[in-house]
Amino acid sequence: MSRILWSFFANQHAIITAPLLFIGGLIAIIGKYFWWPVGIHTILISFLIFVFEYPKSGKPVSSRSMTHTNHSRPYQHLIGNLLSKLGFFYANYLPRSIFYFLLSIPCLLSLSTILPGINLLITAALYLISFWRKESWIKIEHKEEMYKRITVLQAPERPPPRTLSELN
Repeated sequence: MSRILWSFFANQHAIITAPLLFIGGLIAIIGKYFWWPVGIHTILISFLIFVFEYPKSGKPVSSRSMTHTNHSRPYQHLIGNLLSKLGFFYANYLPRSIFYFLLSIPCLLSLSTILPGINLLITAALYLISFWRKESWIKIEHKEEMYKRITVLQAPERPPPRTLSELN
């Protein structure tokens, strides 16, 4: 039986939370709620979270899955190289969990950002679970052949040969 990789769930959840934060922040600013400056905070952290979570982690070598291929997102190597220089703060999931927990606190103050704030709390909990399971972020090496364009075949200029029974 293979091991559940909680960090994959947390990464996808954070990627989905980023647009929710952006929309909630826009609604808070446009609606001029009492805590509308929280909308500015949520718009800024939505971009930060998206950039921070876009590079997907690779599967660990000890993972017993059917396929051992690591599929990366397009152009993730550009952001991944930059973020991997953060070292412990990016590869380990405990600082990320604490960071998301602290970012979610202001989101719980405004009506339009409560749902994205709860989603950010869930993301922090998922990263905390993945820390307890001793998971860490693994950089996926860039593969050129994965991003090659597919060439479109030209349409045939002549019709295919037909038998006499097909012509009648």
